[in-house]
This record gives sequence, structure tokens and C-alpha cells, in this order.
Amino acid sequence: MTIEGEFIGWQVEQTTGNIIDALDVTCHAVSVSNIVGIVGPRLSREAHVIALFGEKIGIPVISYSATDPDLSNRNTYPNFYRTVSSDDTAASALAKLFIRFNWTSCSIIYQNDTFGLGGIQAISEAFNKSGLIVNQMVVFDISILNIRGDLKSLLTNAATRIVVLWAEPIYRFLILQKALDSNVVDPYFTWILSGSVPLNSLNETFYQNLIGMFLIEPAVESVVNAPINATLLNAAYSIWQQYEPESFPGSMNVDNYALFVFDATWTLIQSLQQVCASKINISSLCLSFIGSSYCFYCRFIHSKLLLDAVSRTEFLGVSGPIQFSVNVTDRITGLYYSAKNAQSSSNGLSFVSVLEYSHPGDWRIPTKENVIICPGNSLTQPIGGALLKGVNLRIDVIGSVPFTIVEKVIDVSGQSTIEYSGYVHDLIELLQNKMEFIPTIELAPSNQTYNGLVRAVRNEREDNEALQNQSILPQVILHVWYSFGNIVGYGVEFHTNTAARRLLTAGLYILSLILVASYTANLASELTIAKSKAIISGIDDIKNGKIPFNRIGILVDSAPEEYYLREISNGARNYYPLQSLNDLYLSLLINMIDAAFWDSGTIEYVTNNIYCNLTIIGNDFDKSVFARSEIRHRGVQYIIDSVIQALLENPDRRYIYVEMAFFWRWWNQQSDDMHNTVRQLVNEGRLEFISGGWSMHDEGATHYNSIIDQHSLGAEFLRDQFGDCARPKIGWQIDPFGHSREVASLFAQQENGSNVNVFYSTPSCYLYALNKANKQWTSKTDDFFPYATHSHGFWTGYFTSRATFKGYERYSNNILQVTRQLNAFSQSNRRNTIFYLSEAMGVAQHHDAISGTERQHVANDYVQRLSYGIDRTVDVINDAYNKLLLKEGQTLPVARQFLCSLSNISECLPIEGQDRFTLTLWNPTIHPVTIHPHVPVTREYLIRDPMGNLVSAEYLPISDMTKTIPGRISTAQNQYIFKALLPALGYNTYYFEARSFPSNSSEGFQASGAYMFRPWNSHAQPVSSQRIINCTKTKIVQSAFIVFNEWATQQITLYPEALFVEIEWTLGPIPIDDGIGKEIIIRYDTNINSASKYYTDANGREVLERIRDYRPTWNYSSDEPISGNYYPINSRIWIRDNQSQLTVLTDRSEGGGSMHDGSIEIMLHRRILYTDGISLNEPLNETAYSKGLVVRGRHHLFVEPPTNSARMHRIGAQQLFMYPLTTYSLPDTSSYTNYSMSYRQTWSALSDTMPLNVHLLTFDQLSPEEYLVRLEHYFELNEDEIYSQPVTIDLQVLFATMGTIVNVQELILSANLPLSDLHRLEWITNNGESSYVDMSSKFDID
Repeated sequence: MTIEGEFIGWQVEQTTGNIIDALDVTCHAVSVSNIVGIVGPRLSREAHVIALFGEKIGIPVISYSATDPDLSNRNTYPNFYRTVSSDDTAASALAKLFIRFNWTSCSIIYQNDTFGLGGIQAISEAFNKSGLIVNQMVVFDISILNIRGDLKSLLTNAATRIVVLWAEPIYRFLILQKALDSNVVDPYFTWILSGSVPLNSLNETFYQNLIGMFLIEPAVESVVNAPINATLLNAAYSIWQQYEPESFPGSMNVDNYALFVFDATWTLIQSLQQVCASKINISSLCLSFIGSSYCFYCRFIHSKLLLDAVSRTEFLGVSGPIQFSVNVTDRITGLYYSAKNAQSSSNGLSFVSVLEYSHPGDWRIPTKENVIICPGNSLTQPIGGALLKGVNLRIDVIGSVPFTIVEKVIDVSGQSTIEYSGYVHDLIELLQNKMEFIPTIELAPSNQTYNGLVRAVRNEREDNEALQNQSILPQVILHVWYSFGNIVGYGVEFHTNTAARRLLTAGLYILSLILVASYTANLASELTIAKSKAIISGIDDIKNGKIPFNRIGILVDSAPEEYYLREISNGARNYYPLQSLNDLYLSLLINMIDAAFWDSGTIEYVTNNIYCNLTIIGNDFDKSVFARSEIRHRGVQYIIDSVIQALLENPDRRYIYVEMAFFWRWWNQQSDDMHNTVRQLVNEGRLEFISGGWSMHDEGATHYNSIIDQHSLGAEFLRDQFGDCARPKIGWQIDPFGHSREVASLFAQQENGSNVNVFYSTPSCYLYALNKANKQWTSKTDDFFPYATHSHGFWTGYFTSRATFKGYERYSNNILQVTRQLNAFSQSNRRNTIFYLSEAMGVAQHHDAISGTERQHVANDYVQRLSYGIDRTVDVINDAYNKLLLKEGQTLPVARQFLCSLSNISECLPIEGQDRFTLTLWNPTIHPVTIHPHVPVTREYLIRDPMGNLVSAEYLPISDMTKTIPGRISTAQNQYIFKALLPALGYNTYYFEARSFPSNSSEGFQASGAYMFRPWNSHAQPVSSQRIINCTKTKIVQSAFIVFNEWATQQITLYPEALFVEIEWTLGPIPIDDGIGKEIIIRYDTNINSASKYYTDANGREVLERIRDYRPTWNYSSDEPISGNYYPINSRIWIRDNQSQLTVLTDRSEGGGSMHDGSIEIMLHRRILYTDGISLNEPLNETAYSKGLVVRGRHHLFVEPPTNSARMHRIGAQQLFMYPLTTYSLPDTSSYTNYSMSYRQTWSALSDTMPLNVHLLTFDQLSPEEYLVRLEHYFELNEDEIYSQPVTIDLQVLFATMGTIVNVQELILSANLPLSDLHRLEWITNNGESSYVDMSSKFDID
């Protein structure tokens, strides 16, 4: 179609609901194209702004779905029109529907924006005119995607059972899911929706609840059997199929709003044709514009003529007759609605049309009549009011003849019961038969008056927070439990001051006692390990005499004393008398008694808040409690003190020590004399260090890089302080929860080096004795995972526990490796400063640290240490960049670099609002890499690459879930994403400069705990039965952002030329309102025939084959089909068949496996409300900002033929682990030109490329001219045809910028012994093979 010889074009812009974004994209379109009109926008809140913008530049704005009644005002919005009905019309139709069904009131759930507020205003006015009542209004807050208040309480406490849900589709689905989860979509509620929802996207278990639901939606004439323009409709369908065939759903499935869109477009075209066909008063071309780069200065010259033409437009469209008025913006003809009813169908559920409405008429049965199915799959029309059927009613009565006659009846067995009769009893029975409630009759005390009973109910309502917000009806709908609590004052969740006294007064000896014991940490440990003393777990242990009676404290003249005399001692006062509660606590503390018991509420408060070193012991007492004790008069330092003294007293004594972190702290506090004494003990072999790492590291959740680092740190300390005599000669890993093959391999390279590492838990002398015995040993090629303590107790939960800490440890290691490199290449010699982070990382590898099995305050301490270490490394980073950034001959100061550690939640406060800043990316690998940085900003920028070229970048909105993560204070609403190609072992700097104009943008019971994982059943439940998907497609990035609910989202991203799919997941706060802990998994399902096999890495390096429900070295029977098949995933997991391999790379240590062929399952986050009997008696319930912890992480997915997969996952895993480090700065330069004249923007330490199968593991400056370099060939034998082959490298390439290598010495892996000096023990396996390896034949260094 042409006008004045020019084809009519169009431009599509996607809006997100953000008003400013809508204005931005519209402004841009107007500034670059000649726009004569706007069709849209979709949302009412956007329409208010775009309508005013249209008035400003003189073009019509015709919306197809914005229904806010305020938009009807022609004086306010003179350029606005709409082809969809106003909410005033919808409200009138709704009121007439209520009258048809004899409903009188409703609750309304609405979204808190223009659409929602306009809707409830229209409904309220229509209801008032019809004598109907809006009982309550429930707000859905779109900023937090949640109901304000408790939805179940709000709806069940209302007098009406009709619920109107007034929300846009994106929120309608979320609200309905929340209602289903809250059990308020059931036969007792009738729901009316303001539009359709995809019923079959909801969980099938909810289908019966959904039957009977209504929706009212705008309809077109064909729906209500009225005439339409069939010719125009067929033409519209033809155009659709021609230009977008992939999106055409078929003529029977076209959404009504698509027809409204077409009529809006046709209105604009018709009106423009009318203007251009007439030459009256037109002295210039019809399509004449005033153009400007500033959109607000643009204008269509014949604006008034076009607006007049739109107002006069009248035609039969595809949705019905189209006609507008000069007085209102609304369409005044063809206003139809359809009422649909959710019913069962062959495809699950569907909405069936049951009524039709033509404004201003009334509802009528359509030509094709369908039966209305009501909630509960019933044909009975709901009455709309609240019912008491099935509700527990507590009814308190006062004994008074003849109203309530109370009789005690004794049966043949001698048991007495209370029976009621009289008028009140008969009335209750009559009402029960009529109303079908469940009565519980309670007799008030004999001295209770009616007024007193009323006051008791009133006081109960005032004192109990759970009742304060309830309506009048629930005051009588109280469960029997509340009645018992009201009379007795015990056991209910109400605050009572004298619970024990009320119990005795009521004559109810219901005992709730807690034992309090003054166990020290050492005694608790002794009871746990040795089991040589009685463990008190409850009152039965007192009765059984596990503690001498005279060591039990009893408060004189108390309820516990009465209980003790009656139930325990048969009247004998053989206890230790206490005069007060304070006396009880002090007697425990000074060891006068071993235990006491008292009311649980008081004891719990006092032991938690005052006497914190007492222990509460009840039926749930954890007999294997570990704790991090305060170091007062006991602690590690005193162990070492006593051991040194004992060694000096007897020269025959020997002692071994393992973890250097503790020893280092003790060592730094000792005198020179003590240093010399200890050195002598070491030289004599009486104090021996074994293993020698900074900590006894975990083996399931650690990466080999960090294992090597922490062992090297300990080895360096021992070498520097004690020389070669202190070098550990054996590995000692007795505490970790399973053993990894990779750790055995690492020990083989740094200790005795054998492939056989089976030895008894004694010092090295025993090992040498075994070696001399010339025995043969069984070799083991798999590992010791998963570890289990009984058939239902698999320690696989810790593979994922404390996912945020696991992620932060990886981030810290990344900074540590980069800082070492920067320090070395800049020759800053700041290694002592880096030590703080090295030391913190060493401690973090502990088997009760990175595993996530420590208590919360201990985890906080680990994080604090890492954070402090990172803060210290920033100084080193800046020293290095001061040298590397500044060009030769320049003396300008270098702007300070800083880290934005919260960039993973799109927060970098220092750059917000800045006119300019730089982004420097350091690539720590020896190969070039391509990444896509995400930079959160509060304004728009031009970005220049190191060559000064403008970078093509996408300016995209930050997701709503990210913006609402607890603790995020950034005001950034958008982020830049761009492609960055980084040099090997070097950096690029990107310069951001604010732009001044808009851009173009787009057993028995075994609970799960910190250690253990035991799900309730073998079938994972979806986090939501629905999802909302927002898609973005640009030249730089394609992504789908999926919202499952308010605490679970996922973003699937593709980058051009990338060989992987990136999955970013955000989880939390995990809801626990239902009292159930949850473990969240992600599952990747494929058609790969994996034959029960899957493959997981060992500490990020080796890969082991796993077979479901199978162990290679022993017969395994599966009692736990899920947790028993979980293994640690430190960097990757894959499944494969002959054709395909799916590999998943992780950004932190996680747990997972393959529960079904073709499937990979990985646990991402855990929030547990109970302990597993091991976890320090503290549930794994992590919180931040008074809410559950939010975790965000990434997976990279590869799908390749198995022959190609190794090069994908080997290179990909290293690049993900050694990710480029981002730093920012705020340069004091007025422009990019000034900046580029003074500072280097790209630099690489390498003078030549390095082989792709070689990885730089360590590059550390030990002294001004001494460097520690670890290189590894990280492909396994035979896994890749090319890259598994041997390779030759030139070390001088690494030192091209620093000078010439004059000497090289090859060391063992821990770098504390020349390889030529290593003398390993030789072991013989049971098949006659020797463990001896001739290292000289394996390597050659020139």
C-alpha cells in the first residue's frame, strides 16, 4: 500500500512496562523515522505518557489494550484513541453478571498501578450504582511480585467467597499460582478473572481446583454472533501469514487483541488516506514533517487534519464496527464481552464460552449453549457468602440449668465422661446439622461469668498476634486447640506468664521439662566419641539414674519439685535443693550439680540470652554435636603448649601435627627460645609434620588449584622456619567426608608419589615399616564417594551447602591468581600483602569450611577473612596497574582501580551517575578469550575499545528480580552488554563516556542437613507450575528471562560465535512459611541414551565414570535412589552416547548426578529447617537482611559429538574458573582523547602464543628475581586426538617483558623440594605391578 507514491512502513518497538523505557523507544523511533501515528502502547501506565507525547508532536496514538478509564478524558488526552473497551464498560458488565447470579459482594485482588487502580475505581462505581459491595481490596505489589499480607487469611476471613482478580496477564498467572499454593482456589471460592490464563501450564494436581473459575474478557463480533468485515479479516490473515508465518496460530486461535491491533492500524491507514486524498487546505505534500534529532521537536505538519479524520472514522472492522466520538477517546460501538468457564476437556482444562454481553445491554446465553460448571465440579450455583461447612468451631458454654446441663457419666469400665444436654446443646446440634460445622464444646470454669468469658475471648484476640487482623467471624471459628490454651494456658502459641502454675491448677499433669547440663565442650566431645559416660537425652535418663540424684538440682516449692517427688523419687527428697532460678544457673556453672529441669520457655530464654555456656538437652538432643568453642581457658594453643612440654619431659615421646594455620598462629606468639626448642624437636624427629597443608582440606568441594595453593602455603612456612627436616612425607586426610582420586593423585606428586596410598592412621614410621614388609597391596582407581554413615545417611548435601560461600571462594581464588600475576609482571614485590588472601583461602579449604558444614557464625568468619584479604590485594592491583597502564614518558597519576564485588547483582555504586569511567579486564589465562561483560549503569554512555573505536553495545533493562534482591541499594535500572576480545595474559581497558542523546537499545527418619542430603521422595517438585518468559534478541545477545515465581528465575543466553549456552539462575529467598525446608535442583533432560552412566570431575581436573546405583569395588544396594547417586561436581558433569555429549560446566562446587538416562540433575541451593544429626545442631538456614539468602550462579552447556567434547569442556572449564577480573576507575580526564594519549589500553605479557592444551596454574613472584611457575598439560590421555598429545613450550615466552631466564629448577608440586631429590617408596600391587615411576624419562627441561 502506498500513499503519494511512498510505501507505508512500520517500526516495531517492544516495551517492558517501564514508563521511561516506553518513552525512550518511542522517542528514538520518532527521531530517526517519519512517524505519522502510533499503534499502542499495550499497558495503561505506558499509554498515559505516550498519549501526551503524541499530543506534543502532533500524531494520533491508538491503543488496542490500554483500558484505564482515566484515558477516556478527551480534554486530557486529545490525541488518544482505543479500539478496546474501557474498564468502565468491563465494570458495568461485571456488575450485571453479579446481579444475574444473585451475588452481592466480592473481594478484589488488583495490581498496584494505573491499570489496577483504574479497574477497582470503575468496579466500585459500577457496584455502588447496582447496590453491590466490594468487601475488601487485596493489593498485588508489582515491585516485589507478591501479595501485601497473607492471601489465605485475607480471603478466608472475608464474608464473601467471590474473588475478582483484576490484573494484567503477566501478574494474573502469578497471583493465581499463589492462590493455588495458599489453598484458596477450591470449591468454597468462586474466582472471576479479568482475562485468560494458560490453565494447562499449571500443575495437573490443581486441575480440580480450577474447574468452575470464570473469566470476562473483551470479545469481537464474531464471538457474539454479530457481523464483521470478513474481507478485511481474510486480508489481515493473509498479510500475517506472508510476513510472519511462524507466529500465525491459525484462524481459530487468533487472540482477540490481535484483531483490536489490526483495527487500530487500519483506522490510522484509513484516516491518512482520507487526508492525502483531499487537496483542500493542503499547500504542501501530505507526508510532510518537521524533523529533528531531538524527538520532542519533531512534528507531522498536517497533524490537525489527521486527528480530525481519525475522529470521523467509521467502518466495519475485523473486531466489529469502529467509530469514535469527539467527546471521549473510547470506541463507542462494537463493545462486547464474553464470560467463559473453566471446564475439563480432552486436553486437560479449557475455558468454554457460557455467556455473551453487548454493551449497554445485558448478559445472554450464546447461540451455542454450554452448561456452566461451578466450583467443585458442581452444577449448583454458588451463593457467594462464607460457609461454615467443615470448619472447626470452639464453643465455650457456662453450666446453667436448663440451658446447659452438665452430667458426669461413668461407664462399665469405670471411666467417667462429661455429657451435655439442655437448650444450648440442642441448639448447637440443630445448627450443626444445618450448617455442617464441627463443634467442640468446652465448659468454662464454675466461677467464670458470661462477661468474664467475653473478656477472655477479647483478651485472647488482643494478646495473640495471630488473631489481631481477623474479622468478627473467626472469633467464633477457633480450633479446639485454642480453647484448651485459653483455659489452661499451655501448649498454644500464645504468650503465657505462668504456664506451669496453670497446669497444676487445672489438675493436668502434662509435663514439658528441659534438662540443663553444664557440659563443657571437652565433656561433650568425650561423651560423643568415647561413649564412656551416660548421655542425657531426656527425663527418662534422670529416672534411670544416669546422673546421681544428689547431683540433680530441684527448685524447692515448685511444680518441678512436685513432679520429681511423685514421678522419680517416690517422695524421697534426695536431690540438691535450689532456692531460686538464679541459684539453679550458678550451681551448674560452679559444678555443684550436673543437671536440673524447669519450664522450657524460661530455660530457653535464659540459656540463649544470659548463660550462653550452658547446654539445653531435650528429646532432640544431638549426641554428636560439634562446636567452635571460645578460646578462654582451653583451646588449640594450650594443646601445643602441653604437647611441647610433654615431649621435653620424655625423649621417647613422639607427636604429629597436621594443620599449619593453627600452628602458624601459635608460632607467631612464641619467644625465640621456644622457636629454638621446637626446631630441635623437629630435627630430632620427635615433632613431625604430616600432610602439612594450611588446613586439612575437604575433598568433595575443593578445586585442585586451591588444594595445591594451600599445601604450598603450609610447605613454604615449614621450609622457611624448619628447613628440610620438617618437610611432610605422607598425606594425612582422616576427617574429610569421602576421598577423591584427584587428591590422591596430587599427594602422589608432592609426597611419596605412589599410585598406592593405603596406610594406617599412624605416623610415617609405621608407613616405612609396612613398606619394608614387602607386602602386596590392592590398587583402587575410583574414589570414596558418596560417603554414607548408614543406609539412609548419604553425605551428599555438603556438595552444595552454603552455595554463596562456595561461589565467593571461587571469586576470591580468581582475585588471588590475578593479583599474583599482576604483582609478578609489574615486579612490584608485594607478596607479603598477598599473603592475607592466600592465608584466608588456605583456611577456607578446610573440610568444615568450603564444605558448608560449619555453623553460621563460623561461616561468617571465613567470609570476613576472605573479604579482608581481597581488600589488601586491591593495593597490589593498583601498584601493578600504576606501572602497566601508564605509557612511556608519561607522569600523570593513574586513577585508582576498584572492584565491584556486587556486580553479580548488577550493583556498582562508585560508577553510578559518573560522566566517565573505565573498565579494565585482566585475562589470567595464556590464551585469548572472548567474554561479554555486563556493566550496570544509571545513564547512557559511549564505549570505546582500546583502539578508540566505538563499541557496539546493548543497553538492556536489569530484571525486576535482580532489582529486588535483599540488600541491593543500587539505583541502576539498565546494563550494557558488549563483546570483549581479551589478549592472553594481559588486559584491555574500555572507556565509558556519558552520552547526551538517546541510544538505540534492547534411616528411621534421616533429615537433610549441612552434611547430608535426603529428600522426602524420589520425585522432585517443580518450583512453580507456571512461568513468565521475556525474550530479548539483539546483534550481541539473545536471551530468554524466565520467571517461575518471586524467588526463582532463570536466564538462558546465547552470544554470537560462543560455543556454549549460558544458564544464569537466581534462587531465594527460598520460602519456608510452610515449615518445610527445600533443596532446589536444576535438571537438564535430553534424548541421549546414557545407559545409566554419567561422568563427574574430581576437584576440577580428572574425570570419573559414575554408574547409577553401582559401586565398582563392592556390592551396592540402593536405599536412597537420589542422594545415593549424588557426587561432587567441582567444575563439570556430562552424559553421552555414541552420537552426542551434553556437558554442564559449573561456576562453583555443587552436587548432582543422573537420576534417569538422558538427564543431568544439579543441586543449586538449600534451605533446611532441621539438622541431620551431624550438623552442629544448627539447621542450614542461611539468611541475609532478615530474609533467606539469595544465590545466583551460572552454568555453561555444551552439546557436541563425544570426540570433540574434551576440547570444549577442558578449555571452557579453565576459562570459567580463571575468569577475567574486572576493575573500574574514575579517570581525571576530560575526554577519551586525553585518556588515550597518556595510558595504555591493551597489554599482554606474552610475546608469542602458547599451546592451547597448556594451562598456567601459578605465576608468583617469590623475590625480586625469583618466580614460581606451575604449568600443566590439562588434557587427559586419549581424550582428544590432537590436544592429548605431548607438547613443547618455551618458558621464555612468559618472561618476555621482564628479562632473560638464567636458571630453572624443577620442583615437586608443593614447590618445597627439587624433583631430583625426591626419593619415593616403591609399592607392589597384588597383580605384581610396581608404583615406581622414572621421572627423568617423563620430562625434559632445557
